[in-house]
This record gives sequence, C-alpha cells and structure tokens, in this order.
Amino acid sequence: MKKYLECLLKEGQTSLLSIESDAAKNTSTVILKNQTLDKYSGELRGTYLGDVFKALPHGIINKTETGIGATTLELNALRNSIIVEPLKVTASSKASKKVEEYLYVGGKTSFHKSSTTKNQIEGYVTNSAIKHKKIIVVADSLNRVIDVLEAQGVNWQEEYFLLLDEVDSFQMDSTYRASLERCIDYYNMFQKKNRAMTTATMLSFSNPEFKEEPRVIFKYETVSKQKLNLYSTENIEEQCENLVRSILSRSTGKIVIAYNSVNGNKQLADKLVSLKLITETEIGILCSNSADNKRKCGNFFSQFSNTELPNRICFITSAYFTGFDIKERFHLISLSDGNEPIQMLSVSNHKQIIGRCRDAQGIISNDFVYNVKRKALENEFTISELITAGEKQVEAMKCFKSHYDSDSFLEGLMVQIREGLGKGMGNAFTKFVRTNLENDFEILDLLYYTGHKVARIRVT
Repeated sequence: MKKYLECLLKEGQTSLLSIESDAAKNTSTVILKNQTLDKYSGELRGTYLGDVFKALPHGIINKTETGIGATTLELNALRNSIIVEPLKVTASSKASKKVEEYLYVGGKTSFHKSSTTKNQIEGYVTNSAIKHKKIIVVADSLNRVIDVLEAQGVNWQEEYFLLLDEVDSFQMDSTYRASLERCIDYYNMFQKKNRAMTTATMLSFSNPEFKEEPRVIFKYETVSKQKLNLYSTENIEEQCENLVRSILSRSTGKIVIAYNSVNGNKQLADKLVSLKLITETEIGILCSNSADNKRKCGNFFSQFSNTELPNRICFITSAYFTGFDIKERFHLISLSDGNEPIQMLSVSNHKQIIGRCRDAQGIISNDFVYNVKRKALENEFTISELITAGEKQVEAMKCFKSHYDSDSFLEGLMVQIREGLGKGMGNAFTKFVRTNLENDFEILDLLYYTGHKVARIRVT
C-alpha cells in the first residue's frame, strides 16, 4: 500500500509528509506537515491533500480533520469522477464552484434554481469538450446517473471513480433514507481500484464486504484543538438565550446555533425577537428547503447564496452540519437535547459542525449546551432478538409481495405498498428491512441499543 500511495504523490512533495503502513491491518497512515509555503502568495498556509497528491487513493479514507481538501483533490484528479454527497445542499454548493465544468445532479437549491433533468445528464456525459467528467450528485439521485451512463453504453464501473463523501452520514442515516443504503450497493459494484469513501469522523464498518477494503488515514503532525465551554442544564433553550445575550453584548461577530429541530429553532428565533435582542430580519433558519420546513420557518427561512453566513444569527439543522464551507469566523452555540435522539449531538457531529468554519483562525467561541434529563430506555434487546424481529419483517414483506405480484391488477401497486409498509414498520431506530437493487427484501444494518451506547451491526 505504501508503494501505491507513493505513486500518487506529486513530484517533489515528499518533504510535506511521511507514510507508515501496517500490512497486517491493510492500513496506511499519512502524516502531513501542518503548513506549506503557498507558491502564489509566498505565505505559509495549511497543507491540503492536493498539495501532495495527484488523486485520492481507493478504499476507506479517514481524513481525521475537516477541510483537508479530499473532495477538492478528487475534483482536480485527471479522471472521470462521480462524487456522492448525502445532502443536496452540500452537492449543490460544491458543484457551483465551477458550473461550466461540474455537473450537479439533484433537486433545486439556492445555487441551482431547478432540478437536474435527464437531458442535462445525457448532454454532460456525452460532451467531448469536457475531458474529465465531474458529476456531483445527491445520494437520492445516484441511480439516475447510473441509468444514463448505462443507456449511453458507458462501462461506469471501469471508466468512473466513485467517491462517497461524508460516509458517516450514510452509515447513520441509512435506516430512514433507503437511498443512502443503495449508494453502498452501487459502491460494491465499482471496481475496487475505482472507489473510495471519506469522512473526518469515521465510524466502524460492520459490513463484511468492507473487511478487505484498504484503509488510509490522513492526519497532521499537530492535531488542531478548540476550546470548548460546556453547559449542563435542564432548559437548553433558556441557556441558549443567555449565551446569545452575552455574545451580542460584547461582540459584533455572527452567531451560528446548531440545533437539529426546525420547530425548536423557530421558537428560539421568536423568543429572541420578542426579547428585543435582535430584529427578525437579522435571524435566519437554514434547513432543508422542503415545503413543510418553509412553512414552519416562515419569514425566518434562509439559504446560503455564497460562502458567508446570510444572517447575523443563523440557526442550522443537520442539513448544514457537514460538507458546507463558511469562509468567515463566527460564534458557535451547539444544542444537544438528551430527550430526543434525533436532536442529540455526538462528538463526531460537533467536530463536523466546527469544521464548517474555513477561516484560518477558526471559530470565535465554542459553547456546547446539553440537557441533563434522559428518557429511560423502555427495553433492551440482544442482537439475536433484533435479528429475529428483522427476519419476521422480511417474511411479512415477502408474503405481501407474493400475493400482490400474483394478481395482474395489484402488481402495479407494490411499489407504493412497499414504501408505505417500510415507513409503518419502523423509524430511524427500529426499522429492520431494506429493499436492495434487485428489489428483494433483506435485513439492513441495525442500530443496537444497550444502555446509552450505540453499536452498528450487519445481519445480512
């Protein structure tokens, strides 16, 4: 693996790094210098992967740090690439940097005013003027890209390099977004030399197919550190109000409040305005731009138009926790509600949120507010019990399918029935069944709860 990585190095850049390999674990560690001399400005700046490498290596890539330039390296690599992002706002923002060279595939955003059409995908992949194709696609639309490539007779497993960016989101969110799980299916169809997945907050993999996948760890000689102020409270919204009041009284800097609750953000925004701490126009809620979210946010709904924060106070939900660059400093207040699993922030979540700031000096201040109250878990299940439950759900779904497929009137309704049953049979923490690329039912990766610890298991 070390020789392979050395082949990817740019000429004359060996002084910026060292490579250590562990053949037994199929893992290599690349240690980068924290700074390099910019050849244009002549000033010292952070070292990016693109300073050292010509292209990303294949396999599982643990960046360890946000903003290290892994996606940029692939965008500049002299090969065709499909880069998959878990969220459309991330995919759209990256594609907007070179609209003439990159193709965004997904729904409309503030950067792309309309959804990408099949004709646009076809026109791009057949455009001979673009030597190295760079398709940045939201996870929900990867199948559309693959379908077009196949229709054009493209051997995509060989002719394109697939990058799953921020793969920890795929791991954690696949239980309620089936498209993320299907992206892993496509990943396994690419040649091993033509696929990679990256994240700065790597989770362990339970999928047995990944055990043979090579691993590369990128890290700096000196690990970045950020002072963190912790606030344990029974009322996170009241503590947030106090912190906002304090920041506004002493600083003119912008404030980002990371809270994965659209309703909670709206209530906080209303409260800050009613207290006359700030005006309505100075507050924005940045979340996915669904019609329901726009309705909930009302006049507070906001979106990025560039890499600067659009409002003095910006509330962000998980749609903006990863993959988005903010090129200015800000005060960060992170809210973690222990009563609601979807509103709890892990260490990985928080690291990604801090990493949104791409200013060299980092964020101005870092406050983390968490709720001390916890709901007791009603039940604890063994892995074998979860597997049994999943097997029974698979049996039920297959039974339903056999009856519907045997009737000419009902067979066309199976897609809707499958989606409806899938939603009704579980939520983000209890859904066991997935539909694979062959439209067969199987047990997916499960979230196994024991106490307050979470483990991911593969039971297929």
